[in-house]
Amino acid sequence: MGVVFKFLKELNSAGSEKLISLAVVLGLISGFLPFFNVFTLLILFIAFVIRIPFGLFLSSWGVFSVTGYFLDPVFAKTGYFILTSSLLTPLWEFLYNVPLMRWSGFNNTVVMGGLVWGMVFGVLLFFVLSKSIGFYRKKFMDFCSKYSALKWIVPDFSQKTKFIRVSGVLGFFIIFGGFGLIIALLFDPVVKKVSEYTLSKVFHKPVKIGSLNTSLLKAKVDMNNIYIGEIKTDKINLKLSWYYLLWRKFDIEYLHIVNIHTEKGIKEIIGTPGEKTAQKSKSDILKKVNISLPKPEDIIKGYKLESLQKIEKLKKDYKKFETVASQAKKDLDDSKQKMEDIKLQIKELEKLSKNIKSADDIQKILAKADEIKENINSLKERIKNEKNGLLTLKKQIMNDLDEIKKASKSDYERLASKYDMLKNGEYYAFAQTFLQPEVKKHIDKAIKYYKIIQPYLKNNKPQKEEYIRAKGKYVTFKDKIKYPDFVLEKADVSGKSADADAKAEIADIASDQTLLNKEGVINVSAASKYFKSALVNVKYLNKIKIKLDVDDIAVKKLNAGELYILNPKIRVKSHGKIDAENFDIVTSINIKPEKITFSSNKYIAKVMQKLKKLNLKILISGNVQKYDVKIQSDIDRLFEKYLKEEMNSQIKKAKNRLKEVLNKKIQSEISKTGLNMNEFNIINDMDSYENGVNSLQKSLSNYTEKQLSRKLLKKGIGNFIKF
Repeated sequence: MGVVFKFLKELNSAGSEKLISLAVVLGLISGFLPFFNVFTLLILFIAFVIRIPFGLFLSSWGVFSVTGYFLDPVFAKTGYFILTSSLLTPLWEFLYNVPLMRWSGFNNTVVMGGLVWGMVFGVLLFFVLSKSIGFYRKKFMDFCSKYSALKWIVPDFSQKTKFIRVSGVLGFFIIFGGFGLIIALLFDPVVKKVSEYTLSKVFHKPVKIGSLNTSLLKAKVDMNNIYIGEIKTDKINLKLSWYYLLWRKFDIEYLHIVNIHTEKGIKEIIGTPGEKTAQKSKSDILKKVNISLPKPEDIIKGYKLESLQKIEKLKKDYKKFETVASQAKKDLDDSKQKMEDIKLQIKELEKLSKNIKSADDIQKILAKADEIKENINSLKERIKNEKNGLLTLKKQIMNDLDEIKKASKSDYERLASKYDMLKNGEYYAFAQTFLQPEVKKHIDKAIKYYKIIQPYLKNNKPQKEEYIRAKGKYVTFKDKIKYPDFVLEKADVSGKSADADAKAEIADIASDQTLLNKEGVINVSAASKYFKSALVNVKYLNKIKIKLDVDDIAVKKLNAGELYILNPKIRVKSHGKIDAENFDIVTSINIKPEKITFSSNKYIAKVMQKLKKLNLKILISGNVQKYDVKIQSDIDRLFEKYLKEEMNSQIKKAKNRLKEVLNKKIQSEISKTGLNMNEFNIINDMDSYENGVNSLQKSLSNYTEKQLSRKLLKKGIGNFIKF
């Protein structure tokens, strides 16, 4: 409402309608432009010098500033179109290479768009307001002049006002001169506060500067006792080049940072990556190194042994043998009794043969002998059949035992093959299994810091132009001052933490190194309780070239999953190239451990004790979104060699133990069959019995008719002679 009242007041004043219109137009243009701008300062000067209604100008500025805020996207698009127009390019290139013009911000899309739209609407508004005010005054004032009661409203237009406000010029210079003087007097405190605020935003930590001194003529800035969080810097000396500042280029001729120090140690300063490294779980790692020799008892358990099946057959055959042998024993006892009876019968024959008196006696003896022979043959046939049966069963049992022996050998070979799991070699990828996840963790940490400098690595590929809304975008043109927008010519930095000291020498670092056409160099040397020395050399022109040499890194323990390297002496050498999109780095690591242990596998633990030196070559290539890590090392070859030696020794012992356990189990199962080799003695008994029967059979050979007749004949002749 204020601007309306101001306008109505001026409308009914004696002021020129053109000056009233100009006040509104200048307010419109100022409102469409960003507040801190050379063009708004120029418009403000015009408002002071020309006799426009100053109050109306300020009110209009306020109103149109609100309107301009919402129209910023339109201004940005318009400004971008105008600044990239090929027809106007020569003009913009000329202005771009005029000293101080870049500070005006004319090449900002919002500034240019706001200025153009402000002038377009301003010209239209000027003519509309001028004509409208003239028409209003003519009609309204003529009406008021007819009536004496309203004549007081009509201002005195006969008194002409001057176009230039001399006091305004003086006032402008007094106000802004005084403002400049205040800035000069308060320049150091203001710069200090602005620096603290800006650095706090950059580092995301509270920044406090003890004191700040500037020398505008020499373009020097000295800061003392700077705190960035818990990090303190004793002194920073900065010298800029005034010459390049004219073209809005920041050239730091010399930067000296003295003694950056913190009570924190290296680990606390470096911290951890923003995103946690996706490491392999313990179970995944151990799955790859699950080198274990199962116990023979566990292998045999649940395994269907072929030898046990053969033992079952032995059990059946032996049971059958026992049944037959039991019956044979009974029959043998019975046969022995019959043999005794036959022996008695033979003795009776002997008696009868001594008392032969006639042919009838001979016939009786022969009949009796035939009867005894028949009994002997019957016994002999019976013994022979039972003996043959037992021999057949014994042969089957002995065959069963032989089959069991063969089956047990087959069972052993099959079970022993379970100890040959190392033949496929899947357990030998030592470097990839244990070291690659650890390397990846440190790469992710390095990438975190690489992302900080990545914006400064210019991509030479042409980028797609686009306008930026609201804040606008600075459009660059052909620069006749062939010099980068930012250059650090020389810098010396020293610093220390609770456990390290470092120095850095920096030379010729630029926002566009190819434009500077000098190789930027950063040399860092450091020493710490964690390492004897560290040298870092970084050179940058088209690509960043990195060299790193850290000697005698001393740590108590390196931990990579289940792997622990105790008191290692480490040397790291690295070199590589990095550009805005990709990187390619080779790192050599030499580790001499005091001891290597592996907590989850006793066999690998023994192998680790043989690894006296670890040599690694790590190749890293890719970009920050996706990279590849390859590890070249003789560790895998040595690991495989020592592991095979250890496992072959352990497997040999395990197989011997398996043989013992298997034999013991088979013998135990055989014993359950009740097999008693003494049971086969019955066959020997039957052989003895059979020999006895044969001897009885031989004894009957004396009782033939011829022999008995001879005895009778001898007896008869004797009687005859006696007679």
